Amino acid sequence: QHSPERLSEGMKVLALASTLGALLTKAAGIIMLRSLHWRSICQISAVVALCGAAIVHIFIKEHDLTTGTDRLRASIRQRAGLGAARPMQVNDIVSSLKYVGRSRMFWTCGLAHAMGFLARRSDAFLGSFLSAVCDVPANLCGGLTASVTLGFIHGLRSSNTFFSLENEREKARFIKRGYNISAVAALGLALCANTAVSTIIGRTVTTAACIGASFCMSSAISFQFYQLPAKCAALFADSKAVCTSFLDGVAFLIGAPIWYCMAKVISTFGWSAAWAIIAFFLALGGKIMVKAFDMMEKPEL
Repeated sequence: QHSPERLSEGMKVLALASTLGALLTKAAGIIMLRSLHWRSICQISAVVALCGAAIVHIFIKEHDLTTGTDRLRASIRQRAGLGAARPMQVNDIVSSLKYVGRSRMFWTCGLAHAMGFLARRSDAFLGSFLSAVCDVPANLCGGLTASVTLGFIHGLRSSNTFFSLENEREKARFIKRGYNISAVAALGLALCANTAVSTIIGRTVTTAACIGASFCMSSAISFQFYQLPAKCAALFADSKAVCTSFLDGVAFLIGAPIWYCMAKVISTFGWSAAWAIIAFFLALGGKIMVKAFDMMEKPEL
């Protein structure tokens, strides 16, 4: 909480673990689909998820981070009849929600996080895109969407670069530059979707360009997507867990309808228009996240 660098390293490890898990799941799913029905795969996934939850519950315990002074205070309170700290109750969660929901920083960061969510969920559409534009066989499309996941893994390395910057202005530029690069990559996907361009450069080059652009789009925004919401939540003290959860909730609440609208755009105007709109949202997200970062540096919760 008091060391941004240590918080960043912790978030990087957690994000890397979850992203690698998604990558391995994609690989395992592709292999199993060749011999099993998708219903059987869903049943296997449910069993694996239950086993994972059991492993976490049994083997992963919270560490006692209280100091000797904290334990002494708790002992004095207990002797005075005030009791020990109680676990969080429903009323506490409601209070945290009110506290978080009143913060302009939370909503600003949540809106910017939603723009990053568009890049994070682009792999759900990338397979259909490769099939429609590049005529890639259906059994390969799922595996090629791993370029998005690999991009997010690659982009996590930039946290060291961010914390090596000397002042807030350079850090703000770093944040905005990542969003802009992601937007340019999305425009590259829009260009690849153009029939004239794909005809000139050929199907193989178009496929490679799409994979490279999707990798760059996710890599450039990885740090902003995983690290900045955690930085925002850390400023909410005892309500940081609620803030973290609801930042993802806000991102999904805003991002999912946008992708739904993109499906309508694709059916009416084509893939180029859809990726161009996504590029606009990514560039917009950069401007909003810079404002959120300024609020984090000078918090007024």
